[in-house]
Amino acid sequence: MKYYEPKYFRVEEYVPPEIYAEKGDESILLMDDRILKTDDAIREFFGVAVIINNWHNGGDRRYSGYRPPNCTVGAYYSQHRFGRASDKIMLFISTNTIRDEIIKNRKAFPYITVMEKNVSWLHTDCRCVADTNSIQLISP
Repeated sequence: MKYYEPKYFRVEEYVPPEIYAEKGDESILLMDDRILKTDDAIREFFGVAVIINNWHNGGDRRYSGYRPPNCTVGAYYSQHRFGRASDKIMLFISTNTIRDEIIKNRKAFPYITVMEKNVSWLHTDCRCVADTNSIQLISP
């Protein structure tokens, strides 16, 4: 099966260790390719390191991409549970600046429909919304 392969991210950065242990690199199929393309676009646009999950490097982030049904992190119907969201930490640029730049440069990020506001990380998702010309800012 052909699927989008991220340029800048490993499969482990999108799934928790228990999913990767079970499915390996095919775990990427749990993610919507729009969010994978968006994360690559964010990395290219800003040109700085982006951290999603880092458990594979000894870090503590494991549910910042796909969240399995039994995960207790976040809302039960979170876009993470459908593979349509990721939470990112970006080094050397404030999250507020990143959000502002994404909104100003909307055409560079066509799949983003929602971002969370008032959080220290960058949550982007590609859920279905009525108005795809703008990005909705929501509180988690």
